[in-house]
Amino acid sequence: MTSSQLDAIMEDMMAVKLHAPIKPFRGWRGVDKYGSGSFGASRDGGGRWHIGADAIALPGEAAFSPITGKVDKLGTCYAGDIYRYVRIVGNGAYTGTIVRVLYVEPRVVEGEGVAAGEQIGLVQDISKRDVGITPHVHIEIWKAIDPSGVVG
Repeated sequence: MTSSQLDAIMEDMMAVKLHAPIKPFRGWRGVDKYGSGSFGASRDGGGRWHIGADAIALPGEAAFSPITGKVDKLGTCYAGDIYRYVRIVGNGAYTGTIVRVLYVEPRVVEGEGVAAGEQIGLVQDISKRDVGITPHVHIEIWKAIDPSGVVG
């Protein structure tokens, strides 16, 4: 794949703007005693990397869907724990996009349609698990890419 092909793929991925998961949007979690909330930050001494970004959020406030789509899974962030996530598969302008919003007590059900900017739950207090961490929701965005355009 050429550099220009990769640039075109990245441009296509960023063409659709997502809605903020928290209103008002307070920015992204910086560095605290648990490390950085930035995308790509090192985890577990370099054994893995942060595959999302952490939006600063107050426990108990509303969390919103970044995209229009269907709730396809309500999951648990950690085995045997209380922290939850909502996974949304995009449709319309968001077709091919999957978003997970973590540390959210769901107020939606699997199979439910949601609009971008619609409430999906309430922010959970992750600082009860990780004392001293900046309260936040974790957001992951997964975008489908046609392999035939990038392989070979």
